[in-house]
Amino acid sequence: MKNQKFNPITLVSVFIGSILMGMNAYEQYQAEQPTYMVIFILLSLLLLTLTVYGIVKNKKSSR
Repeated sequence: MKNQKFNPITLVSVFIGSILMGMNAYEQYQAEQPTYMVIFILLSLLLLTLTVYGIVKNKKSSR
C-alpha cells in the first residue's frame, strides 16, 4: 500500500481546533466547572497529538 500524506490544510484545521478546545477548557475553569474543563483538556491533547502525528507521518512519507 502506498504511503499517503495528510493534507496540510487538514493539519492546520486540527491544530486550530486544539487551540480552541484549550481556550474552552480555560473558560470552563473560570466558570468553576471542573468536569467540562477536564473533558476539553483531554480533547485538546488528543487533537494536538493527532496534529504532531500527521506532521511526523508527512515527513516520513516524503523521504
